[in-house]
Amino acid sequence: MNKLMIIVFWLTTPLQKLMQKINLFQHWLKSKIVQTIPDHKAWQIHESARAGDGLLSNESFHLTNWFIPGDLDHAAVVHYPKDGEGVVIEVVGSGVKCVPLLQWLKDKRRVVLVRRKNTTDAFRYSCGVWAFAQIGKLSYDTLFRRLRKNSKKKVTYCARFLCDALNVRYRGVIEPNELLQESELMTVLDTETM
Repeated sequence: MNKLMIIVFWLTTPLQKLMQKINLFQHWLKSKIVQTIPDHKAWQIHESARAGDGLLSNESFHLTNWFIPGDLDHAAVVHYPKDGEGVVIEVVGSGVKCVPLLQWLKDKRRVVLVRRKNTTDAFRYSCGVWAFAQIGKLSYDTLFRRLRKNSKKKVTYCARFLCDALNVRYRGVIEPNELLQESELMTVLDTETM
């Protein structure tokens, strides 16, 4: 990623955080003009997802979307803790957080469910366990570096978090859209083609 893009992300992050805090207007506007995935498609994703799967998505009205190439601008990991309810573990402005799967799906325009190829259920479950263990431990990396200079604080961003959780190799900065071309991942469902 070139230096200009990094500077733009660095400059727009505070504005994005402010927009997230002014959530009421955003939800009202979305409900009036944005087409989200239908409930039956969300339910199909919910039923097909397994612990350790990845989710790539697009959601409108995020300022940083303008600077992320492609239709998919976010990546997250699915996990099913022992209570059985599916959750999504994602890296956002406040760090790594956990959201119920069906709640996470409701505001998305497009979702792609991906799975690591040639792996066992036990391996994928351990991927979900690792992601779940990161809640509250990592911060969002607005400059796209693993470790900031002169800091011991661990940082990551959504696509890198998904790769780390699923043990997918990558070089440099990886964008959510590029994960569709990863040879180690396969598409299970895509709401655009369902």
